[in-house]
Amino acid sequence: MLRDNTALHYQSRTIYSGQLSGTHDIGSALASTVTWTGGYNYVFRDEPDYRRFRIEQPEDMSQPRRLGVSNNGNQFDASRYYSDLKENTYMGSGQWERRITGRDSTKANQYKIRAGFYVEHKQRDYNSRFFSYVRNTDGAPFERDLLLLSPNEAFTAENLRPGGFRLQEGTQPEDRYTGKNTLFAGYVSAVAPISDAFSVSGGVRVEYNRRTLLPGNDKSYKEVRTIPMPSLNATYNFNERSLVRLGGSVSVNRPEFREIANYTYYDFANDLYIKGNDSLKTATIYNADLRYEFYPSRSELLSIGVFYKNFRDPIEQTTQSTPGTDLYLTYQNAKQAYDVGVEIEARKSFVELTENPFLQHFSLVLNASLIKSRVKLADNRTNNGFALSDRPLQGQSPYVVNTGIFYQDDEQRWQVSAQYNIIGPRITFVGDRSQNYSVFELPRNVVDLAVTKGFGEHFDLRLGVQDLFNQYVRQYYDFNRDGKINNGENGSFAHYRRGTYSTAGLTYKF
Repeated sequence: MLRDNTALHYQSRTIYSGQLSGTHDIGSALASTVTWTGGYNYVFRDEPDYRRFRIEQPEDMSQPRRLGVSNNGNQFDASRYYSDLKENTYMGSGQWERRITGRDSTKANQYKIRAGFYVEHKQRDYNSRFFSYVRNTDGAPFERDLLLLSPNEAFTAENLRPGGFRLQEGTQPEDRYTGKNTLFAGYVSAVAPISDAFSVSGGVRVEYNRRTLLPGNDKSYKEVRTIPMPSLNATYNFNERSLVRLGGSVSVNRPEFREIANYTYYDFANDLYIKGNDSLKTATIYNADLRYEFYPSRSELLSIGVFYKNFRDPIEQTTQSTPGTDLYLTYQNAKQAYDVGVEIEARKSFVELTENPFLQHFSLVLNASLIKSRVKLADNRTNNGFALSDRPLQGQSPYVVNTGIFYQDDEQRWQVSAQYNIIGPRITFVGDRSQNYSVFELPRNVVDLAVTKGFGEHFDLRLGVQDLFNQYVRQYYDFNRDGKINNGENGSFAHYRRGTYSTAGLTYKF
């Protein structure tokens, strides 16, 4: 059976973000500074009528194409979906900084002590409904010739009758939810320029986070965590152009509302269902890095570093399907994971390479990383079936390359850039040992172009093209469960283009 899926989709978005901040120097010697910020963000998204239908072609090509209409109703046959999302975020922060004279009175040699806070409250309200066209056999047999019509002809008001179609609502109580997240954070830190060559900075931030989510049914989510997050950075300057940095910190990765909502969403583009997991926990990340930096000039940089990240309870996207059913994706916490890698970053100006005034406006930028990641799952019944006990972290590529060439002429007010990106093969979602295979996404070349030209004193014209090559996204099943994509041993899961995205804008500066 061949299937042709079609969707008619309109979506509107509204985003507002605003902040008010202040800075105040206090004290007779202006040795202290107080800064504060208050802000509000608003997000609204509306999907007023997401229409989807399916046309099926029997393998016997002499048979006519027919509309896919079921007897019970679902979201992947003929259906209509409605949703809206509202999110309000309120935030406030403040910091006090005290400066103490060090070896001399210059700012670079001042010791600094800081204390501050950050408060944020976020609330999201999500509502959705969906209706399916089903065969209406109440009082009359179904007229199968209706399935030979086009969607515009078949799904009219005249055909909503016995013997025709019926709109049947499939909305469940959990298809709506209200999520709230309240964050209180306080921190203290210090900067200590111990000598001309050596300086140390560090502190600790303590976060209290309360997250709740109440779906339309009675099954709610609640997580309350207090997490201390220390950090320490040390810098040693060999001379004015080269230095070495050592850093360590603790950070967190909190699950999104969508990931913890006990709600199932049909992803039409990939023909699968996505369901939240109301047992997800916040992931804790322990970071360490060592980096050497060399500055040939003020506009140039060569940096080489190594880094390590240890994840506790990392969040991964996994499959949760059973034989004979549609593909379901969900989220789960692994027990532990780590990333270890090396990174190189370079910025090179053409100023010293040529005397040509035009070429001197060019510069090159490169950022590349090699990464090894591994995951450890908890030893329990849920995870015993998961494939690849020694596999990469879901979504983590073994390499990432970003490079670009830039042209900037401040006198003529030209800015031109061409940027290139590629990432290595990564796991799209994790399968298991018995009935579901992991899916890998293969690399693709991405090129973005941007041009900005200033006119007069106030106007800037901006043009941009994202993903110029528009290469195929290629996703493949790992049929032999070896954690690799091998020629001839893997089957295609998805093969599509994202599309090239172009923008144009005119900016007026007061």
